[in-house]
This record gives sequence, C-alpha cells and structure tokens, in this order.
Amino acid sequence: MNEKRYMIYNKRRGELTARKDANRKTVMDAFPADLCDLFPVGRLDKETEGLLLFTDDGALAARLLHPLHHVEKTYLFYSHGRLSAEDQARLESGVVLAGTQIVTAPAKLSVLRECPLSEISAELSAYEQKKYRRHESDPVTIGMLTLTEGKKHQVRKMLLAVGGRVIFLRRVSFGPLSLGDLPLGALRPLDEEERAALLS
Repeated sequence: MNEKRYMIYNKRRGELTARKDANRKTVMDAFPADLCDLFPVGRLDKETEGLLLFTDDGALAARLLHPLHHVEKTYLFYSHGRLSAEDQARLESGVVLAGTQIVTAPAKLSVLRECPLSEISAELSAYEQKKYRRHESDPVTIGMLTLTEGKKHQVRKMLLAVGGRVIFLRRVSFGPLSLGDLPLGALRPLDEEERAALLS
C-alpha cells in the first residue's frame, strides 16, 4: 500500500480552491504533475490566501472537516472600521450571520492593532486599492480570529455582522499546522512532527 501524502500549500489570492476549471486559475496550477492527484481538505474562497492542506488520505480529511471534531482554523484579517468592545464580545460569543438565522459558534478573537488604511494599502488586491483609494485615513482593525467551524465566507460574514468589512484575509493555521514563513504560491510536505500531530 502506498504511503499517504500530506502537503501544505500557501494559496494566493485569485486562485480557486478546485481541482480544475476551464477558464480560471486554480490551486492545482501550482502543483507538479506527480502531486496532481492530491485534493484540498476544505477550501478557501477566491480572494482569501493562506494555508491549505492537501492529501490523498480521504479518511483523515473527513475527520478534520467533521463539525464534531471542532478543528481550529485561525485567520489574520484586516477589517475596514473599528471594532468596539461590544463588537469583539459578540464575535467571541457568536453572531447571527447576515441574511440568515445562523448563529456562529463561540470563537477566539485577538485584536492586534488599529491603523489608517494607508499603512496596509500595499497588501490589498488591486480591486480593494481602487475601491478604497479615497479612504486612506479611515481606520482599519487588524486581528486574528479562530473558528471551530467552516461556513462559507464565515469570517467575512462575521465581521459584516458587527459593521466591519474584511479587506484582506489569510488563513495562518489549520489544526496543529501553521503557515510559518512558507512563501505565497509555495508547496511543501509536512515534517515528521507536523505529520504526527495531524494524525493524532
């Protein structure tokens, strides 16, 4: 039996989390031919960058994605606007997602700092830079949000529920795995310690 393979990929903005697409760039375009049979564990939306786990271990993927296992996923976000103490408390205790009756599970929030948009504009997509070019003095909240669930566009919708708007989003960890200094668009296998932590 072939040994299962586990890889971390640092997804770039603009890439689809899909095995193939007729018209658009996907994460698999960065993979060498001998790794194209791997599949992503979960997904990141097109405008989100960061850590994606790829494997050919279907059983492990199912366990990691099952809501009963509460696997933590941490995101670095830049949100247009300020987050009050009340907003922060709501994000941590659970918010109703806009346009739904879904209440999010408790989350962990760490606000790192607040700055004017001009300080982080170089990190934004060309679309976001154009959209906010007249708002360079507006405040931006930079923080980390850790979830144990994975609803579609969840981080974006959670910030929207408290009056914020995500303008940059990167997943920095998934379970015991961290992105570290892996460059954007780069791929690497798990080391022995990471592999043991993941399989346990």
